[in-house]
Amino acid sequence: FALPLSFNFETIEIQDIMYVCLCKGITDKHIRDAVDAGAGSFREVRRQLELASQCGKCGSLARNVYDSYLANFDENLCYAAA
Repeated sequence: FALPLSFNFETIEIQDIMYVCLCKGITDKHIRDAVDAGAGSFREVRRQLELASQCGKCGSLARNVYDSYLANFDENLCYAAA
């Protein structure tokens, strides 16, 4: 693999991704995406992603990611569809 001579590293957008569940390969982004897709509770996120369904060690970290993501929502930007 070789980079072109005119490659500009400043145009690359790098996002940090943290693996939450190594058994299933689930990242913090998967958890945030599940919330954005409409998962209404942590239980629903666990069901959709099958979190903590093998060894269970990821459960508390997954919950922290979920809680932290919800804490950053601006309620003024949220609305309900009728």
